[in-house]
Amino acid sequence: MAPSNPFDFSDFGPAKRPAGPGPSHPGPAGQPPSGPTASPGFDPWAGQPAARPATQPVEAFGSAALDVGGQQGSRDAFGGSIAGGGGALTTAGPPVVWFVVALALAVLGAAVALFGALNGGMISTAVGGWLLAGPIAIGALAVYNRVDTQRRTESIYSAPSWTSTLYWVVLAACLGGIAVGAWQIALWAGRL
Repeated sequence: MAPSNPFDFSDFGPAKRPAGPGPSHPGPAGQPPSGPTASPGFDPWAGQPAARPATQPVEAFGSAALDVGGQQGSRDAFGGSIAGGGGALTTAGPPVVWFVVALALAVLGAAVALFGALNGGMISTAVGGWLLAGPIAIGALAVYNRVDTQRRTESIYSAPSWTSTLYWVVLAACLGGIAVGAWQIALWAGRL
């Protein structure tokens, strides 16, 4: 027995058809070849359907091409209907308004606490400044973080590079207001 060639894939392709007429040549009107030389393997040209009329374009998944405008009756790639045309994409960004609110509260808290310290150390201004620069300003910064995290889940998100610097500036202002108010509260408590 002769050794077989491991790289012989002739059984898996179309049959080699001689140039002249013979029994392995396709018959009239694209009929498959007949006779002893017909290959039982895959023939990509055998059984091709008739050409489709050029009235409706066909997309890659075999269904009718999508109506780009999203008009009534258009279909998506999986055969579902597309309702409405879909709006334009918008770019989401950080909620800078909450930066401004947090910074204003921190600066106002520091100013109130500093005013109280320069005018005799009043406890009411110290506590007011501490509350404004502390829990209230940091609460506004927490709202900024929550809204910013929600906006980051949008399709398109773009934040300016200066927002990270401004974040630390707001935290520093909060820390300054908290420190001035806490110092005045500590001095008041020390005199009791």
